[in-house]
Amino acid sequence: MLPNTLSQWLSSNKVIIEIILVGLVIISVLTNYFIDDSPMMLMLSMLILATFYFISANLVPEAGRIMTIISTKVISISSAVCMMGLMFTILKWQGASEMLLIGTTSIIFAGIILLFNGIKNWNQKYVPLLIRVVVLGSISASTLLAIMKQSGRV
Repeated sequence: MLPNTLSQWLSSNKVIIEIILVGLVIISVLTNYFIDDSPMMLMLSMLILATFYFISANLVPEAGRIMTIISTKVISISSAVCMMGLMFTILKWQGASEMLLIGTTSIIFAGIILLFNGIKNWNQKYVPLLIRVVVLGSISASTLLAIMKQSGRV
């Protein structure tokens, strides 16, 4: 468990930190493709973002409906798995399709549960999570379909 002050700071600045880290990932992907083929910056930025997603699963407040709490934690953990799957895909490592399959499936199901629970008692704090589900879920799903089509499984 994180120290209280660090946990409170991360909770209050979660969206800003995520935007900065996603920007670093985008810059490192573009740098990897267009400038040089050095994977070090790409690996570092994607690992930091995946670690942030994993840690943010413990930053979810424990108040509210139990299914909402579980789905927000699952979204955070499956976001980390999706990021690792995307990193494995870009670096052409083994295991990318498995990570993307597990991450994409769990992020979509948890997003649907969060959406239905959020409709019943709407809270503004679910909007960044739903945006993450749509963006990261669609990128991961399209990457997974491309991998499966390339390997002849679709």
